Amino acid sequence: MEYRASDILSNDAFADQFSKKDIQKITLAYAQDENRKQKGRSDLKIVSQEFNINEGKAKFILQDKEGNITTKTAAEISLDKKIVNDLTKQDAINIGYVAGYEHSQNDLNN
Repeated sequence: MEYRASDILSNDAFADQFSKKDIQKITLAYAQDENRKQKGRSDLKIVSQEFNINEGKAKFILQDKEGNITTKTAAEISLDKKIVNDLTKQDAINIGYVAGYEHSQNDLNN
């Protein structure tokens, strides 16, 4: 199971299970993560967006900081908390908008 530094630091009982040295590292990771968010950088970025007319869905091509590329629909991204957290706030908002629009269009067509 994966935890974010903020999850650990916000739960005293959980944090008490770690050594002082581990808490220092976790705190540093949290500070770096917050600093990155404030600067608008992210672990994941949208490289491009494509529209598949046959499926009626937008596909997003995402690239992580190691250069790995993946393609996902707006719905797939919006349901994956880790991906959403790794995007900039603006990218997450844009994908949420597309996912909501596609969902409403799907409801109208059914």
